[in-house]
Amino acid sequence: MNFIESNRSLFGLTGTNNIVRGAFSPNVESIVRHEFYGATRFGFDGDMGCFKSHQSARYWVDYQPLTRRPDTFWNELLRALDAASAKVDVLGLCGVATLPNQALHAAALETGLPFELVVLSIDDEAPDAITGSRVVSVQWPRFEDYCLQFSACTGSANPWVALQAFYGELSAGVPVDPSGMIKIVSNNFDEEMRKCVGPASWSVVDKEDDSAFIRWLSHKCRKGVPKIFRQTPELVAAAIETVHFRSWLASCSVSPIEKIAQASSDRAWIAVFKSCLNDFSYPVISDVWGLKNAWSKTSLPEKMGNLRQKLVSLGASADGVHLTPLSRFLEVYDNPYDFYIGEYESIYGSVRRQA
Repeated sequence: MNFIESNRSLFGLTGTNNIVRGAFSPNVESIVRHEFYGATRFGFDGDMGCFKSHQSARYWVDYQPLTRRPDTFWNELLRALDAASAKVDVLGLCGVATLPNQALHAAALETGLPFELVVLSIDDEAPDAITGSRVVSVQWPRFEDYCLQFSACTGSANPWVALQAFYGELSAGVPVDPSGMIKIVSNNFDEEMRKCVGPASWSVVDKEDDSAFIRWLSHKCRKGVPKIFRQTPELVAAAIETVHFRSWLASCSVSPIEKIAQASSDRAWIAVFKSCLNDFSYPVISDVWGLKNAWSKTSLPEKMGNLRQKLVSLGASADGVHLTPLSRFLEVYDNPYDFYIGEYESIYGSVRRQA
């Protein structure tokens, strides 16, 4: 007991051996705390903000309530993008032809906002690009060096997250991060056994890695629009009210137990974006969802896999996860579903609304 007490300052959870060092530490003078939180507030332990002071700090996310009744998903996206553009001269959009990127391009066209499209070529390989994109060519060593810097600053071991941020570095405009669509998981899926052990019981998933782009902006003291699809509570509410998401979740909730593990909310969002682009008569180039899918026909995925292992070995630690029971999440947005989503309320109680 005497040994523990006398060495608590060194070996304790907040001891000197557990402090996050380097650019990832909040003690770096160049760090400013951006207020680009959109529909969420998040932080570590009892603090709100981008950075954690020790490796054991717990990541948390809190969703903000509605300020008005939401419009359609597309109209809410136009509002969010227009509000973001009010603070900048030119929006920097990623030119890779994923559905989120194409939706942002269509939204910028409809609102008449100034923007620049940038697509990256690495070692003379590139994914499908949106028409009109400016191509920037780099060699792998330059991008790998950037990933090492990004990881040292943000704690992220995911080079695909760094790739999205790299597009922002290459653009003359203020970077817009095309992420933030809600992801859910069934808590009755046993990761170790890789099978479901009960009916669907859903939670909204937020990963510490998801806020890496915000930490990068803070460290670089740059303007940016992270997680555009969570810029307002109304945009989040409009997304989960779409017929595509509701019908997908309803079908997954009543599926045989063994099929719940295969459920991916990306499938629902693909349908949402394709519907919006079809209504806008936008010439869809590709219906892939994320950057990793867009680069699947190149040698980049293999390189990125090896780079991820390297980043992990160097101590990247942005691995926190926060789960919000879907029933509580829906309470915030006044949007109860009329089908089974899990028995959280009987266990944890309902959320007390603040005046």
